[in-house]
Amino acid sequence: MTKKKQPEQEIATPQEADFNSRFKSNFYDYGMSVIRERALPDVRDGLKPVHRAIVYEMLQSRILSSHKTVKVKRIVGNVIGKWHPHGDSAAELALDGLSQEWINPLPILYIKGNNGSIFGDTPASGRYTEARLTPAGDAYGHNLKEGIVPYVPNFDDTEKMPEILPAQLPYLLINGITEGIAVGVASTLPPHNPREVVDMVLHYLRKPKSKTEELLEIMPGPDFPSGATIINKEDLLSIYETGRGKIRIRATLEYDEKEHAIHVREVPFTFSGSVDALVAELVNATTETVNSQKKKVPPKITGINSVNNYSDKNGIDICIELARGVNGQEMIQTLLAKTRLEVPITVQFAALNAKQLHLYSLRRYLAEYVDFQHEIVSNEYQLKLEELNRRAEILMGHIIAASYIDEIVDVVKHAENRAQIEDVLMHGTILPGTKKSYQKTVSSFQFTPLQAEAISGRPLYQLNRLDTQKLVKEGQEIQKAQEKARKMVEDRSYRHKEIIRRLEEEKKKLPDTPRKTRIISEAPAKVSIAETPAVDLYVGMDHYGYVRIEGAPFDGSQKTDSKSRVGFFDATGNCWNLFLDRVKETKGRGTLLSQLIDGLTDCIGFTTKIREDSDREGLFLFMDGALRRIPMKQYWTKTRATKVKTQTENHPLAAYQDIPEDINVVLFDETKIPLRQIPQTGRSGNGTKLLPEKEEPYTISFTKEDLPEEPERKKPDGFDGLAIFTEDGKLNFDWSTLDTAGQEGLYITTYQDLIRETLLFVHTDGTAKRVEGSQFAVKTKRTSIAADKDGVKILDIRPATDETLIGTYTEGKQKRIKVSDISMQGKTGGGVRVFYTTKYTLLSVESGENSDLPVVSFATLPK
Repeated sequence: MTKKKQPEQEIATPQEADFNSRFKSNFYDYGMSVIRERALPDVRDGLKPVHRAIVYEMLQSRILSSHKTVKVKRIVGNVIGKWHPHGDSAAELALDGLSQEWINPLPILYIKGNNGSIFGDTPASGRYTEARLTPAGDAYGHNLKEGIVPYVPNFDDTEKMPEILPAQLPYLLINGITEGIAVGVASTLPPHNPREVVDMVLHYLRKPKSKTEELLEIMPGPDFPSGATIINKEDLLSIYETGRGKIRIRATLEYDEKEHAIHVREVPFTFSGSVDALVAELVNATTETVNSQKKKVPPKITGINSVNNYSDKNGIDICIELARGVNGQEMIQTLLAKTRLEVPITVQFAALNAKQLHLYSLRRYLAEYVDFQHEIVSNEYQLKLEELNRRAEILMGHIIAASYIDEIVDVVKHAENRAQIEDVLMHGTILPGTKKSYQKTVSSFQFTPLQAEAISGRPLYQLNRLDTQKLVKEGQEIQKAQEKARKMVEDRSYRHKEIIRRLEEEKKKLPDTPRKTRIISEAPAKVSIAETPAVDLYVGMDHYGYVRIEGAPFDGSQKTDSKSRVGFFDATGNCWNLFLDRVKETKGRGTLLSQLIDGLTDCIGFTTKIREDSDREGLFLFMDGALRRIPMKQYWTKTRATKVKTQTENHPLAAYQDIPEDINVVLFDETKIPLRQIPQTGRSGNGTKLLPEKEEPYTISFTKEDLPEEPERKKPDGFDGLAIFTEDGKLNFDWSTLDTAGQEGLYITTYQDLIRETLLFVHTDGTAKRVEGSQFAVKTKRTSIAADKDGVKILDIRPATDETLIGTYTEGKQKRIKVSDISMQGKTGGGVRVFYTTKYTLLSVESGENSDLPVVSFATLPK
């Protein structure tokens, strides 16, 4: 017997895959799953999926506020077995969290037994504790029915559970989001006072166009169960309008003069549930420690003898005993500044709605919360309307049947089963044995299937008792109920009133808890430190880059003091700061600049005039002969920045000089230029070419001469102020001043001058146009207007007074054109292709008055 040949198995061909793209795709899917299914709450019911599963299980199992408590382990077992298949410890931790009143202003669970503490004690195991819902938790079950909210299969398709719970209260705003961390998304929202929230929501329901400021008059801000004080009240409006920001919260500290001790009575919300950790931090900050090298490290805060925790069930009391002679109020400021008794809390109101992630402002949250309430009420009354319609149809059938009792009784007598009775009632079928006198009536029966089912299901003895009047009266009541239900479904304004009524009823059930957190406007605490007196210093630098810093004057030195900074300018125009309180006095020739400032190898010049309140100016000379003046306070930074960048990297700097006081003329070799002719610009200005370019450096000196006065320009009638153009096509107005000092912009002039001149715009793409200044006239004192076509970037703006203009490109290419050939356009015009080329990039433009370059057409390529 020969064996049958088995077919050869096909060998799968290996498939190549892009690991990078596959990993990105899979990780994105995983991240979105975590965001939607685990980490973040839904704005509609304020619950994360695990919390929703816990509450639903307790509602299903009737573990309500009026019922007995049930073992936590049993609840957790049902939750992970039916609704949320994750670790039991995580589910138990989530359940405990719903009951903790030091986290939630309105707990939705009550736990009998140890559920942790504000100090950091962990909850007891679920086998020892029992739980039930609170009245606030019961409210999740009001109108919980399929059809009112959508139901979805559970993880193994054995049960159905609600996708969302029909919450009537704005739970998410009340209890907040203490922590929601998903893949790439973090969400935190502080808790709020329940009554304030409901009052604010009721106000919004009555006045949906209320601004955020108006809403915050009712609910002024977060209300932490741990109390304390919010000190940046002025930032709250922005936080509630954008959904993000930082709230700075300060612990409540009291100085007891008799005990000579400071008592911490309330802690920041970040320590609500970990007060013991705060006590440990205070101890570490106020006691001597030993580092890894076994060396003693002095305490971060001195003047404290001991830190003792006297907190108990009556409240928090952390007692900080002070050393003799220590000022109690100053120590409070030191503790706030140097410890986490004053901390910022980040707000990031990220949440889901139907598994769609959004960043919520207060008004957006309220709008979606109200929409959800409308959805719940509409669905509820849609179900009621369907039930009423069904009942009305049945009543009509009973009323009709009452008129034909004898015929129907006869049908019942001769029918073999209920199905036969329903067939006769719906289709008028004549059964054998039916009286001839009834046959005509029976044949006319056309009851609906619902009516036939109701009549056939009624016991025979009750058919003779049909009370028509009673049925008619019930039918009239049903009609009224139908009308109300129909209005609830179809009329949003009518439904809106019902939502307000229900919320007012829910408000009556809320605990009358007074606000615990105070809200003020106050600067963050600072440590009181004795001021170190400023010492006079003298600074100079030679041609080789050696910097001398000494306490006595020397040749070429500039006077300053130990609290000032010296600004060194490199060839690109960047300013490098040297803070004199960080360096020691030099000896002899001095110290190389590169050793004082890491990264700075060459220096064009330096200044000691960088002060916040300085009125001194600096003179900048560029390699191409362009000049500009800049108020040196523009280089002032509040932080100790080493490098202050400019935007002249492609415009090399040749020299820098401080402009002395009481001079009006600058000499460049033998060329005199009145100071008033040198333009004053911001840090990004390129200046104006006033000198010819030469290889040898100019010798710069200053003098004062009698110059003819400039003719006074007659101011036209109307308002005036500064007109400031920016490179992104905006024109900003500053009506409070005509002083250009300290202003930054691409082109700055006065409004009255602007509307009487013609401007030349050159864009980075090589297009240019001339625009009458009257195009920018405004009738009111607006703060800004659009000054150019959307999407273009401006390279240069100047008065259209030059006869020719030179454009400079990459690789040193240039092109000279005639300005009068550039067309006049409106302010939103895109310009003509004056300097356009696909080969080179346009870097800058300048006046062509003193150039030998030939004037060419617009289409000519640069040379």
